[in-house]
Amino acid sequence: MHAVARDEQVLARATQARLQTVLDKAPQGVLVCTAEEMLYVNQALARIHGYDSAQEFRKTGAYAPYVHPDDREMVIGRGKARMSNRHAPQQYEYRFLRADGSSGWMECNATATTWDGQPTSLSWLTDITARKHAEEALRRSERLFSKVFHENPDIVTLSTLDEGRYIDVNETFLKLSGRRREEVVGRTVFDLGVWIDPTLRKRVFENSRRNGGTPQIISLKLSEGGEARDYSVSAEIFTFEEKELLLTVCHDVTEQRQQEELRWRAQKLEALGTLAGGIAHDLNNTLVPIVALTKLTAKHLPDGSREQRNLMAVANASERARDLVKRILAFSREESKAKVTAVDVAAVLREAVEFLRASVPATIGFEVSIAPVAPVLGDANQLHQVVMNLVTNASQAIGAAMGTISLGLSTARKDAPGDDAGVREWICLSVADTGCGMDEMTAARIFDPFFTTKDVGEGTGLGLSVVHGIVARHAGHIDVRSAPGRGTTFKVYFPAAAT
Repeated sequence: MHAVARDEQVLARATQARLQTVLDKAPQGVLVCTAEEMLYVNQALARIHGYDSAQEFRKTGAYAPYVHPDDREMVIGRGKARMSNRHAPQQYEYRFLRADGSSGWMECNATATTWDGQPTSLSWLTDITARKHAEEALRRSERLFSKVFHENPDIVTLSTLDEGRYIDVNETFLKLSGRRREEVVGRTVFDLGVWIDPTLRKRVFENSRRNGGTPQIISLKLSEGGEARDYSVSAEIFTFEEKELLLTVCHDVTEQRQQEELRWRAQKLEALGTLAGGIAHDLNNTLVPIVALTKLTAKHLPDGSREQRNLMAVANASERARDLVKRILAFSREESKAKVTAVDVAAVLREAVEFLRASVPATIGFEVSIAPVAPVLGDANQLHQVVMNLVTNASQAIGAAMGTISLGLSTARKDAPGDDAGVREWICLSVADTGCGMDEMTAARIFDPFFTTKDVGEGTGLGLSVVHGIVARHAGHIDVRSAPGRGTTFKVYFPAAAT
């Protein structure tokens, strides 16, 4: 009986010795221990913990000191449970300590076994520190992307390239479109009508392929029934899970483009004004002797004679030409310097309306609403000219039909376009008519000198150009709203004088 036991012990030691030889060469760390003592560690585990040899590593006796304090109780508890044949997870992760005091992450695969005849825990240990750092870096990257995506003040969308089906949109998109996320995700850009011209989307991603996402100016309409706005659209194509996706970033440039348009128009008007002023001076110098000598010659002819009538027709035509020259000079800003004072705009408007009632056809009615407003720093005669020209334009738009011209004066603080820094209060003069209205192409040119929609001989095309010049000199802005068959509304904003 004793001989059999001795043979079993010899066999067990031989088996353990062979196992130890295999474990010594294992690339993974191997630990055989009890709760109080490390019975075996291989060279790989010693190197993981920063030691040159397994013997040096085992000098501390127990393995617990090499476990991070925050995880030590968990690791010891699971080892004891395993050695007592109680349930314990076989695979788990914990933090470990190195010889230099730094820490890392370990993946443990453990089982209960017998070593030198006593219950022990056999653990296969893998250093997963690099993997953990990579996972944390990925999580940080995902959090950063999520933050940049969802909290970006610009519109950011992610959609499939082929169908244009939204995978995700950021909060800015939802806020501006007035939609909930579940109303957008899963639907296509064409379902929602975001792209006014669907072919432009294809142009955007084709440009992305060729030029790497160079921004393009595109008109988009985010909300149903909302107005289209101009956006600088950048796009990037990438592949995820074998599917091509389109990431777009849209920056609203509507106001910027409006300001650029205003600057371009002002520069164009200034250039034309300079040219017109030079021509007008020369023409005026030519007309002076024509008018004077024609009238003088006519006086020496018999009254009522054919010759006198012909000369007076020449004189009258010359007078009309001289009036045109005066308007050209006004447009070119080369008239006498304006008298700048604090102008009561309400009084100017009332005076102009009284004069206009007599000159506008009886088929056109007036509606006037004048609120108490602050004065405007400017020239009263020029402001009077603005009212006269705008009402004349409104009257001509209505023509012989029945219609109404509505004039208003009020204080505006929030809705003034091009709200300049430092201007706290704007005075808004509005002139609206029930006339024929204009399309967008016509409205874009109404301030161009000599542009007119009237028949030959019925207008010079300078009335609104003069208005634009006067308003610009008063540091104001003009907003025009019109549509064919729906009339036109001009809103002229002047900065209120400081009180």
